[in-house]
Amino acid sequence: MVRGQLDLDTPLGQRAYSAVKKGYMRAMSIDYDAIHSRFGRDARYLTEIRLWEGSLVTLPANVETVISEVKSRQASVG
Repeated sequence: MVRGQLDLDTPLGQRAYSAVKKGYMRAMSIDYDAIHSRFGRDARYLTEIRLWEGSLVTLPANVETVISEVKSRQASVG
């Protein structure tokens, strides 16, 4: 689970917010290096990663990376 904040003081942040609210950016993707992992019967389990970046995307590699909530522009993050 990830919690993030868009910088609405920038044009890019405003566009990203609009895209998420309208539903055409509805997932996330990350870029990482696996530091420690293990393979199970049907999956690879990442136990430690080095996270390089996170992005909003229209077509995620993992369909379970959906954005579940978008707060209003006026909501403060505390």
